[in-house]
Amino acid sequence: MNKLISIIAALVLFTGCATTSPPSAVSVSKTAATVQAAAQIGVRVALKKEPKTRPYFVAAVTAFDLLLANGEYAPDTISASLATLPVKELKNEDVQAAIETAVSLYRIHFADVVGSGLDRNAYVRPVLKALRDGIAVNLK
Repeated sequence: MNKLISIIAALVLFTGCATTSPPSAVSVSKTAATVQAAAQIGVRVALKKEPKTRPYFVAAVTAFDLLLANGEYAPDTISASLATLPVKELKNEDVQAAIETAVSLYRIHFADVVGSGLDRNAYVRPVLKALRDGIAVNLK
């Protein structure tokens, strides 16, 4: 788990923070890439340590697909949707760390977009999709 935390910390350091100015197209693509990488690495580590966690990640991708289709981008809605998944592997510490890290990065970006009054479809949806794709790539 320490290796996972170190990798994600490095990703965050190189991403920077958009709190001093509104997110731009560049910061959106950079944030999306960071969130996707964090999810991809976290899920890969979780699956390697405990292959039985796969059903949770499959269910999480389905939940993200539904949220994206409905335009539900609020981090609290995402966390609530994931918490209601009827998969016992959610209790696994590695699964929780993998998802919570990526959702936390997403939450920071979401706050910047809302605080700047920007269009959520243009500035938030790509980052949420990247989170979903980072999970999904490990399920193929």
